[in-house]
Amino acid sequence: MQHTILLVDDEENITRSLRRLFHREDYKILTATNGHEGLDMLQQHTVSLIISDHRMPEMLGSEFLVRSRDVAPHAIRMLLTGYADMEAVTKAINQGGISRYIAKPWNDEEIKQAVRNALHVFELERENRRLTDQLLEKNKSLEQFNARLEQAVKERTHELASKIKVLSGKDLITEHMLSLHSLDETLNLVLNVVHKTLEMGAAVVYLISEASTQPAAAIDQRGNALDEDALQSHEISTRHTQAFEQVARSLRPARVGQDR
Repeated sequence: MQHTILLVDDEENITRSLRRLFHREDYKILTATNGHEGLDMLQQHTVSLIISDHRMPEMLGSEFLVRSRDVAPHAIRMLLTGYADMEAVTKAINQGGISRYIAKPWNDEEIKQAVRNALHVFELERENRRLTDQLLEKNKSLEQFNARLEQAVKERTHELASKIKVLSGKDLITEHMLSLHSLDETLNLVLNVVHKTLEMGAAVVYLISEASTQPAAAIDQRGNALDEDALQSHEISTRHTQAFEQVARSLRPARVGQDR
């Protein structure tokens, strides 16, 4: 990209000399004769480098450079000054954020190299800001992705936990039935239970053992096994108890009213 340099000096011969010094370089040169005009130029243009004289009427160069930070915070700043102005140089370094000062009279090659170095720093800092912004944007996108992923994992985990609970309940029923009967008897009993369940339109099918009239397991119409908490919280009425006793005697399914 083409860099823009702002030269601020109340002496036009100084700005003309500097412009002539850089005429072979690919720079866009802007000039101002005082600090106020320089601030106006900064409002209108994106400037890479500011070179300002110190001793100017209305506003000193050190003050101008301090105020320029609010308008062009990323611009590199240099101060032109005589050796008698070292106090001003110190103030400009501390408050104006200048990168260096250039003593008058200057050496042409020295100032040209100083400008090249300053613009190189400007490019490095600009690239660093670009990469930082890019990293912040990617981090933001990554945070959003992680939030969506966490929610998806949470939902999937809950789904898997529910399925595992159902499968565990069905395994419990299978183990209990096989502990009482042979495999063939168990299959026949299951088929019989399914057939009777369809005929009765039962809401829940309970599995009991000969050792207890309380249900050992249960399965609903959709084929889902009730977990232990659901089984314990299910209301067992007198009709259920009588039906359990009947089943325990006959080893055949029994209907208990119309379960809800």
